[in-house]
Amino acid sequence: LEFAKNNVLYLSRRYPNIKTEKIRGLLVIGLKSRMSKDEIDRLKSLNSRLHDYEIVTYDELSDRIKAFVKLLLLRFGPYTM
Repeated sequence: LEFAKNNVLYLSRRYPNIKTEKIRGLLVIGLKSRMSKDEIDRLKSLNSRLHDYEIVTYDELSDRIKAFVKLLLLRFGPYTM
């Protein structure tokens, strides 16, 4: 993350289709389904205080990816070769 923040110009030239205005880190941890309500609440509280990072669980990330793929399929249809 530090490299990306310190090299925005280089990255924007090397990867012109990737936005570099709001660079954030993503930390993926455990499974939400195995967390207690207290742990989930603490994670939400921690995320609300973080500015450059977000902490998500593997199952949350999986849900996000599935939703993203669903949107892609709606927009562009199924992928065929």
